[in-house]
Amino acid sequence: RSIMLDDSRALCRLGLLQGLILLGTVPGSESQGDPSCWGFGMLSYENCCVPSPKYLCWDGPFTAERCCGSAQEAAEAKAAPGVPGIIARLREELFTDVDPYSFLDSMCGRAYQPQLRYPDSHLTPDIVRSVLSFIEDPVLWIEVGSFIGSSAITTAQTLKDMGLKTGVVCIDPFTGVVDMWSTRKAFREATGLRSRRQVADGPLLLDEFGHSRIFEVFLSNVRSMGHQDVVMPLRVSSISGMRLLREVHEQGRIERLPQVIYLD
Repeated sequence: RSIMLDDSRALCRLGLLQGLILLGTVPGSESQGDPSCWGFGMLSYENCCVPSPKYLCWDGPFTAERCCGSAQEAAEAKAAPGVPGIIARLREELFTDVDPYSFLDSMCGRAYQPQLRYPDSHLTPDIVRSVLSFIEDPVLWIEVGSFIGSSAITTAQTLKDMGLKTGVVCIDPFTGVVDMWSTRKAFREATGLRSRRQVADGPLLLDEFGHSRIFEVFLSNVRSMGHQDVVMPLRVSSISGMRLLREVHEQGRIERLPQVIYLD
């Protein structure tokens, strides 16, 4: 594809450019499909997909299904195996297909190890199953308030055990709650940690620069349990997150609103 697509002169040498020109552009048609497929010489949606896919346009990951399908189909085609369609589309629409969990593979992210000992998650697999028994085709489960991921992990594992392709979106600014901040000083004094600057202590996981690292531990916990394919964090307030989902739905960028909203 590097020869065929990156240089229109190479297409001429291969005798293919003339064939693409003869296909013509359909007047009034609009570019569709996956935008990352187009922009190489004469390759465009109109030339390659209208009225039907042309075999000269495809090779490797650039398939007719990916390049000629709808934006939603394109997002799903690019997604890794096991990723629910709704999660693939939300990643494409909100993160432009960036994987938040990839931070853990960076030089800074490798420092954050799983911490799965938080005791205060009361969501059980039985509760998840009971809720889902009222829903015929669960596509999207929203969790508002996720902390370090215990309930999200329980939900994701239960969904997989049930054989469901349901996406879980965790809406949380990951900045902690009032008590975590108001008791931090007393906690450090009681444990003798106040004189030690470089300690990410307490529920806030505050580092030496005053930044909470709850989000990073959430990512590490979820990935350590193998649920990064199903669980997508959305690092915003609850109001902003709900308004955002409503907006992308109204714009036709996702096909379903959440069927379940779990307030934690």
